[in-house]
Amino acid sequence: MKLSTNAILLLKYTLSYSGQIEVGQNGQDVLSPRKLNGEESSQRRHFFKSVEEVTTNYDKMLREEQNKVMYVQNKLKEDLKKEFTKLETEKDEEYEERINKKIVENKELIERVEEINKIIKDKQEEEQEFDITPKTLEVVKKYFVKYGDQCGFMPNDDKSVEEIERVICA
Repeated sequence: MKLSTNAILLLKYTLSYSGQIEVGQNGQDVLSPRKLNGEESSQRRHFFKSVEEVTTNYDKMLREEQNKVMYVQNKLKEDLKKEFTKLETEKDEEYEERINKKIVENKELIERVEEINKIIKDKQEEEQEFDITPKTLEVVKKYFVKYGDQCGFMPNDDKSVEEIERVICA
């Protein structure tokens, strides 16, 4: 079976979370995990194993690209702090705000972020091949059709949702 990386991530999300919010152990709101019966839980694990390489590689690439942006941003902040010293009348928050404003307006950083966003978008659209059994496909289809929209699709997920409907639900 072939799906884009983004469609695979969307299916994994649908199988992982119910779309509900609950209070976590630390008191913060967290996504409620989807509870499945024994057989369906087994099929979810099979799906996760089938797409593990795809999702792991995507997560690794995403972290690497984010680290590159953070490196450029931190280096820029360091350079700006050398160039623009804190004024005597300026509070720490005001100084940080002034530096951060210069960072956000920096053309080099903006170009780098746009470049990385393109890399991420290309990776999300890249088709990936994986194998699942008919039984696993049945469970994936059931949960996508029945509960998919409860997970809160974003407008930029429309293309992936259409792809899943075309491939999985056909």
